[in-house]
Amino acid sequence: MSFSGFRLGTTALLLATLTTSVCASDFKYKLESKLNYRDSAENRFPTAFPFPPSFLPVGQTSAFLETVDAGGNFEVSAVSLSGIWSPSEPWSIHFKTDAIDKYDRNPTSEDRKFDIDHLFLRYSGELPGIPGADNSGYYLQAGKFEKFERQQERRTESYGLISTAFNRFEDSGIEAGLSTGSGFYGKVSYTTGNPVFIRDPNALAGDNGTDDRRVPPENPDPSLKSGIVLLYDAEIEDFNLGSNPEIGAALGYQWQTADASHLVDVMAFGYHRNMAENVSLHGTFYGADLDLLDLGDVPGASSIRLPVSGNDKDEFGANLKYQWNNLALFAQYVDQDSAGLERDGFEIELSYVFDLPVVVTPIIRYSELNNNFIGDFRYPAPSVWWDWKKTDYGLNFKINPNVDVIVEYTDNRFLRSGKWENNNELLVTVRLALGNSQ
Repeated sequence: MSFSGFRLGTTALLLATLTTSVCASDFKYKLESKLNYRDSAENRFPTAFPFPPSFLPVGQTSAFLETVDAGGNFEVSAVSLSGIWSPSEPWSIHFKTDAIDKYDRNPTSEDRKFDIDHLFLRYSGELPGIPGADNSGYYLQAGKFEKFERQQERRTESYGLISTAFNRFEDSGIEAGLSTGSGFYGKVSYTTGNPVFIRDPNALAGDNGTDDRRVPPENPDPSLKSGIVLLYDAEIEDFNLGSNPEIGAALGYQWQTADASHLVDVMAFGYHRNMAENVSLHGTFYGADLDLLDLGDVPGASSIRLPVSGNDKDEFGANLKYQWNNLALFAQYVDQDSAGLERDGFEIELSYVFDLPVVVTPIIRYSELNNNFIGDFRYPAPSVWWDWKKTDYGLNFKINPNVDVIVEYTDNRFLRSGKWENNNELLVTVRLALGNSQ
């Protein structure tokens, strides 16, 4: 099933739903816009890929990994409509659509400017035999939804290295969960599986394989650059459970005091799928999955490849969530093997809510990504095997229930040729919202 037709049909469905249900008590919605100021440090590092001279700007002898859009910029990054409609218990429809979506265009700026972020039908019920037990129940859901290890409460516009590389984007398929009154819970999923591609971990993904890089015209010099990229699990383009599906599972335990002042939630999770020979993504003529990792079918690059072996993609990890009154901590560790390309890393975020006349929340997040492989030096994006360290500093000001201002600074470092380099960024976001769901 193609998501292009799916988007159009779903848009009509959402508009009809909003029209018929906006006055109903079981319909919750939020319309949100994001205005941004972004200041990205300027960097460019040469690559040794043997591009023909006609593929490079005039006078340039090599390609570069470059900051996507260096300098200061004012922009509107997104307008979104989200909500939950419960036509009858225990059914609910969850949706979020994005327009513009500048920071989540996937994998390039030529991706669709209207996107269904998530859309799924959910059925929730109580477990038989333990009536009244706290947190006991089950759910089934189908559609496009976020991965179950993804951080739920986000107070920043930026992402850490781990959330960028492994679970930033939703998947499509079916998922089921079960929880008991004792605090233990489990989840399983059967999904399409996010294809592997490349993006910059800062705000803009970077342009690779876009139409303005095709020849002719000769000597292209596009305004948006490649970015300094890492491998990441990109957004899915369809709903396809019949070809290389991904199987996931999680087991966790949650404990919470009666007054909800303390909460501890730990979860272990894992995924497996077989990578495809090639996956087509909207917005790039580069192929994803194995086609991205092995350039054997590219003229003049038949021997250039990453050290891939087989097609198994396995991922294991663990989450820790802790809350004590206004203090919150989230940590995640992930170990991934994509066709023999092993990498691992962790992310930890700490925040504290100061309940002043304007609610102020300082946030600090540290993340590391370690790539345990090295590719051919002629590979066009050697940054995919560099080691990365990223520290995000943020202040979230909640002016009122409908207005937030978030100021963030990213200290983004990577190990290039034995030397730590920086690609830092300042990001200021104003979120404006209206609706009956916060």
